Amino acid sequence: MQRHLYWALALVATAGLLIVAGCGGGGEGEAAATGGLKFAVNFPPVPDGVEPAVIYQATNSITIDIVDSATGTNVVAQVVLNRPSPEGGQVTTTIEAIPIGEWLVKVQGWSLEDGLGNLLSRVFDTALILIGQTTTKTMVMEGYPYSIDLFASSNPVLVDEFTGVYATPRAVNGDILLASYQYEWSSSDQNIADLVTNGPAAVNSALIEGSSQLFIGIARGTCDIFCQLVHAEPSGATTPQQADVVGTLALVVDPNIDEVIVSPDTMELYSGNHADATVTAKYGGSEVTNIEFSFASDNTGVATVTKTAANTCRVHAVSGGTATVTVTQPYTSASATIAVTVREGALQVIVSGAPGG
Repeated sequence: MQRHLYWALALVATAGLLIVAGCGGGGEGEAAATGGLKFAVNFPPVPDGVEPAVIYQATNSITIDIVDSATGTNVVAQVVLNRPSPEGGQVTTTIEAIPIGEWLVKVQGWSLEDGLGNLLSRVFDTALILIGQTTTKTMVMEGYPYSIDLFASSNPVLVDEFTGVYATPRAVNGDILLASYQYEWSSSDQNIADLVTNGPAAVNSALIEGSSQLFIGIARGTCDIFCQLVHAEPSGATTPQQADVVGTLALVVDPNIDEVIVSPDTMELYSGNHADATVTAKYGGSEVTNIEFSFASDNTGVATVTKTAANTCRVHAVSGGTATVTVTQPYTSASATIAVTVREGALQVIVSGAPGG
């Protein structure tokens, strides 16, 4: 689950905690105008019952940046702490000669050594470097998205209809992260489905700002919806070594149909005979092609129906009476009917003379 920053004292021995200590500089002049920060990082695995403080098992390095938030530049060189062994363990370091002042401290956990790979966890906070004073505080890292799950409220979606796509960020261990992140949304084929920036209010009201996006079906087909995490940081600087965190969803767009026309729509047959019918689907007055129709009779004792192709059928007259053949398609409620009347066929009886007569 998502963890948030908190302050604590004297927790150096706790697994996974990042300890920041302000150290006074010595002497006079330029050398006196500096301080230091001491870090202790426990790479998991950790002893049973000790919380790893969002330094995940997959973490192989920690980067520490002391940043001028006004310019986004480091005031000292970045420090990298690599996992000491596959079994984990504690790594400590002291960053020396930090100019006095208030700086942004950025600590990030990475999946590969030397601050490379996927960003797994991070924390930002400020540190005030003072001369002649020592301050100890604890910075607890927050999980950072390793993957993004996407879910569509309607999939498939019809042409000219809307669907909301929702992003769920997950940590490397599968936990859902509840913090607010920024995303960039896109479609692999805008001719099939595209983003809607100002959709219907009733639909948009159900979307979660930032973590969801409205899409509209444009044409029949399948396209990929992409959701990429935007790596915004308080310093305004980017993280060039961060691998892209992207969620992908295959969105299917089905044809929209508002009218089904069957010809003929009435039949009069004698029992034992049959007749054929052809069906056309339309949307907005234009024909929709390549539609598979289904056919059903409500009274098979009077008439049965057989599908002969995607859009044709044959009605078989069984016995006298009336029946309705209903024509449907799989995308909308639009349908059509054939009214069938079956009349009994005339029976002609020929009486012949007696044999030999």
